[in-house]
Order: sequence, then C-alpha cells, then structure tokens
Amino acid sequence: MSIALSAITESIRRQRAIEEGLEEDPNALVNMSALWFVPQYVLLGVAEATHGVGQVEFFYALFPKSMSSIASSMYTVGTAVSSLMGSILVSGVDWLSSTGGKTSWLSSNINKGHIDYFFWLLSFLSFLNFLYFLVVCRYYESGNDGSNRLSHVEEEKECDYRLLHES
Repeated sequence: MSIALSAITESIRRQRAIEEGLEEDPNALVNMSALWFVPQYVLLGVAEATHGVGQVEFFYALFPKSMSSIASSMYTVGTAVSSLMGSILVSGVDWLSSTGGKTSWLSSNINKGHIDYFFWLLSFLSFLNFLYFLVVCRYYESGNDGSNRLSHVEEEKECDYRLLHES
C-alpha cells in the first residue's frame, strides 16, 4: 500500500511539475507540500517494524534454542538478498526502459522520467509476493508429523527454574 501511495504521489508531483513548466529543470521546486509523503512513510514504518519482529520471531520458533544465533542471522541474510535483488531490479528497469533512445523511467531528471511507473511495478511485484505468501501459509505445516514446532518454547515455560542449579 505504501508503494502504491508513492506511485500516486509521484504521478501528482510530476503532473504539477509539467503544468508549472518545470519539465526541463530537475532541480526546480514544485509547489507541493512535503506532507504528501507522510501517509506512505507511516505505512512503510509500520510494515518494516512488524515485518522485522515477525520474521525474527518466526525463525526463533522454527529453530531449536541452540541455533538461536542462526535464526537471528537469517533475518540479516534475507535483508541482504532483498537488497541485492532490488539493485538488480533497478538496473534492469533502467536499462529496459531506456532502450530505443527513450527516456528512462529512472532518469536523473525526475520530471522527465516516470518513477511512478517504477513504483507501480514494485506495487505489482509486492502484490504477487503477497499472493505467494498466502499460498505458502495455506500449505505450511507446523512440523513434519503435524506436531507443533513451538513445543520447545512451551516446555521452557513449564520449567520450574527454582530447581535449577545456581552457579
């Protein structure tokens, strides 16, 4: 939703820049408030916060307690891979959209380029990712035999720590 809002905001910003005759000047200021960005950044912040916590908790629940460092590093590996994929996507879109002498969507002159198209592409890819997530959730089983993988967490809660040896 945040990226779709970014696409809408960029479409409005670009249209205003063209109407104000600023298409040739990439450094010109468009008569538009910065508050247009607040909704998308609020959504992005909430999404990042819930995604990070949820993913780390999921990995902690899947891995045995002795592998908790591996679980936390999986989040970092996922972030690194997604950054790499994002870089490849930006390079590919820039190359593909500028073939044939056309102005790239990601032109250095944002008033001539179409960053809004790029945001719509990201929105579409995010929607496909969400559908994939729903499919995986539908067929995900807690354990190999259908048992709950969180059983080690439950066992830990049932432990009476007063009986443990103090060191």
